Amino acid sequence: MLDGTALTTLRTPAVSFAAVRSAVSRLGHAPRILLFGAGPQGRAHVDALRSLLGPEAVAHVTYVVRNPDRVDRSTVRAAPVIRAGAHHGAVAEADLIVCATSASTPCFDSNQVKDDCVVIAVGSHQPDAREIDSAFVGRAQVVVEDVETATRESGDIVMAIADGVITADRLVAMRDVVDGSRGLEAGRPVLFKSSGMSWEDLIIANAVLEASMRRPQDR
Repeated sequence: MLDGTALTTLRTPAVSFAAVRSAVSRLGHAPRILLFGAGPQGRAHVDALRSLLGPEAVAHVTYVVRNPDRVDRSTVRAAPVIRAGAHHGAVAEADLIVCATSASTPCFDSNQVKDDCVVIAVGSHQPDAREIDSAFVGRAQVVVEDVETATRESGDIVMAIADGVITADRLVAMRDVVDGSRGLEAGRPVLFKSSGMSWEDLIIANAVLEASMRRPQDR
C-alpha cells in the first residue's frame, strides 16, 4: 500500500520533466521559473528541477497565487510570491512556466509568453476546464502523455481543438519525445499537458517496491 497523494506528488513532476527534458535543458543553468500555484505540486516541480539540473537551476523562482497572505513562506524557500492579476511582467520574462492550480480558465495571457518558453500544465483534468488558452496551444509544440486521452479528458486540448487552432494529429505523444523519434524544435514554445495516467503510478510503485527490497547498504 502507498499513500496516493505522496505518490502523485512524486510522479507528476517526474513525468513533466521526462516529457520536456530536452527543451528544459536548452533553457540554461538559471532559467526564470514562474509557478501558478504554491501547493505541493508547484513546489514538487521546483524540487524535481533542482534534482535534474542542480541548485542553480532554481535560483529564480516566482509563485503566483490568489492570496499571497495564505502562503506558508517556509515552504516556498523565500521565493517571491505575487498576487494573480499582477503577474503580467513575470510571464513575459519567464523561461519555464508551471501551472499547478485548480483554475478552470486560463492562468495567463499567452501573448506575453516568449517564443522559447516551456510551459507545463498539470492542474486541470476535466474537458471543460483549462489553465492554458487556445492561442498558446495553437502556437506551441504540444506534448501529451497519450493523444486519445488528451483529446478526451484534457480541457486545454479539448477546447483548443473545438476553437479550431489545433488538430489531434499535431499533438506529440510523450513516448516519441522520450525515445527520440520526435524532436522538439528550438525557438518555438513547448507545452506539456499532463492528464495523469495509471501506468505512471505503476512505474513509481514498482520503483518504491524495488528500493524497499534492496539490502540497506545498497539503498
